[in-house]
Amino acid sequence: MQQISELERVIGELQSGRAELGEVVNCFLGTTVVMPSVTDPESPDGIRPVLFSSDDAPHVVVAVSEEGLNRTNEHASYALTVTGQNVALGVAPGHGVLINMTSGGFTLPPALVESIRNYLIDLQNGEQQ
Repeated sequence: MQQISELERVIGELQSGRAELGEVVNCFLGTTVVMPSVTDPESPDGIRPVLFSSDDAPHVVVAVSEEGLNRTNEHASYALTVTGQNVALGVAPGHGVLINMTSGGFTLPPALVESIRNYLIDLQNGEQQ
């Protein structure tokens, strides 16, 4: 049996009605994910993440399992390890996040990602004052 990540477990609980979306968001922010990139992150072009369209909106793809990462192999030769918090802070406005898991995926829609980013920025600004 495949071992699943804590984030996959919490998403499964949400989908079965035993967890709230906030629990998934909190878990995502603290999880280390792998972001596939079309370009070498060390190159002058930097990261060019793999994008997936869902509900007519672009979503940056991240993976929490080897199986999830392997689904992007034909699109990306490179990958970068980052925290979910860094993903939320770095995703362009209007973009969501697709979390590729051992089996299937889970999307964080653009409006939710924007809300998370604003919350994190407010927290950072509060700490700096």
